Amino acid sequence: MSLFAQILAARGLHGVAAEEFLHPDYDAKPDPFLLSQMQTAVDRLVQAHQRRETIVIYGDYDIDGLSATA
Repeated sequence: MSLFAQILAARGLHGVAAEEFLHPDYDAKPDPFLLSQMQTAVDRLVQAHQRRETIVIYGDYDIDGLSATA
């Protein structure tokens, strides 16, 4: 078994689950507008862009914060 296959197996990914992990269907993602206040946030970002305002994106300095704001 290849190292790559071993890593997938260690994560509990086999067969179809491994295939979906490696080749996700991006059209099947959840609608972000189902989140509370999403439309308000989008409207404000559009307004800031139109006004040429500076937009700051802040995230934690741990790995999930860095990857989430990347």
